[in-house]
Amino acid sequence: MRKINFILVVLMFATVTLFAQNKEEIVVLEEGFETTTLNQIPENWTTEGGSGGMQWGARTSSFSMSVTPHTGSMLADIWASEDSKLITPQLDLSGASSASLHFFYSLNDAGGGTVNQLKIYYKNSAGGDWTEVEHYTSEVMWAEITLDLPELSADYYIAFEGIDNAFNDGVQLDDITITKETATIILVTAINITGEGSITEITELGGTLQMEAAILPEDATNNLVTWSISAGDTYASISTEGLLTAIADGTVTVRATANDGSEVFGETDIEISNQTIGVAKINNLILVYPNPTSGFITIESSENASAKIIDILGKTVLKSEISTGKSEFDLSKFPKGIYFLKIQFKETSQTKKIILK
Repeated sequence: MRKINFILVVLMFATVTLFAQNKEEIVVLEEGFETTTLNQIPENWTTEGGSGGMQWGARTSSFSMSVTPHTGSMLADIWASEDSKLITPQLDLSGASSASLHFFYSLNDAGGGTVNQLKIYYKNSAGGDWTEVEHYTSEVMWAEITLDLPELSADYYIAFEGIDNAFNDGVQLDDITITKETATIILVTAINITGEGSITEITELGGTLQMEAAILPEDATNNLVTWSISAGDTYASISTEGLLTAIADGTVTVRATANDGSEVFGETDIEISNQTIGVAKINNLILVYPNPTSGFITIESSENASAKIIDILGKTVLKSEISTGKSEFDLSKFPKGIYFLKIQFKETSQTKKIILK
């Protein structure tokens, strides 16, 4: 008896998954200071720190009137006050994939070559510590800024700290907008299944057919499916990639189920035929034993042939050339279950179910 050293065939599939990017932008806060009482801050805003001079408040211009609102008739202004923070109301940024702060600011010469300053902070809880995001120190008239906000939460705050170094034109803010983006999940509503090339049958012994799933709507967030056989699993097996492999004559119902939790699935029937040859021909060509087996099987063949072992998912896990006579296969390293032995002769082929126990 001749021992066969099998070649282990590892099928590696590189799957590229495309998820539709469906996002909605939500405006969380807009403040242009137009409805704020003169010298006051907007409703639900607060201040922290600062001393002397004019604290943050809504005004019609800077102290010397050299800076007028970016838009409208009001702006936020601070002058001759040290380190005062203007703090937004509580912001709910929960469930957002991203969020941003957009605003305009002006910094002015504080005299003696010193420029007023603006710092931006955030904290993601009322009792948390402030974390600095940006620090602006150059003289500018209405610079436009957009900042990505980190560490989003349902209890979020942003602070604008004006550092006014002299009794002068100070720091100005206007047109503050905070937005967040949330992912909109679009569920699968229907799945249409076809065989590749619209083929609806397998007529070749041990033949295969690639199944295809068309997802509706086309912009569904998750377009992955799970393949299975809902009826007739003794007639064919199907791989995780949707490759249907014939086993015996009959009708197979192939199912593709959406992976997005919608529980939507599609089904189609595939006819399997010509999976047997005459008993006399089989007996003359091949004998396989023991079956079921706990590890080794012996093949007695009357011809040279190619042999391969296929698992229940349709993947080839072992293959070898066999010669006339007896050959021994070692399956002991494989998980227990059902496998298929496909023998390809010169003029025909034979597939036999093997039970590994």
